[in-house]
Amino acid sequence: MLSRSLQQLATRAMRLADVEGTTARVRHPLADVYEHVNEGIAAFHREVVAAGGADLLLAQTSIEMTGASMYALPADMLAPLTLVLDGGPNDRSEFVMPFGETERPDLERESAGATQYRIAGDNVELLPAPSAGRVLR
Repeated sequence: MLSRSLQQLATRAMRLADVEGTTARVRHPLADVYEHVNEGIAAFHREVVAAGGADLLLAQTSIEMTGASMYALPADMLAPLTLVLDGGPNDRSEFVMPFGETERPDLERESAGATQYRIAGDNVELLPAPSAGRVLR
């Protein structure tokens, strides 16, 4: 993946718009160009999310399980990419798959099997609730 700095993006945008040079900088201050580039990035992000590509994660995180079923998500998390539950039997890790409301009754039974998740606002709900001491990554 090719990454570019904000300055590189702004310079390229100005070059493509043919507004380089001193006169252009007076009419189009760099702060304004940066603002437009950031607006474009935000618009692109909204389109990606709307198209179902919401599997974006800004920072890796770990949440220690306490035996509850609901945990607060970090503020910098946009949406889960992959959730893994560590510390299972024989110190195994398991991928946690999403669930829908229609699956809730089956998951609330104690013998439901693998833990699954649902995003509820700024929280993640895990059913059946994982045992204390496990870690969600």
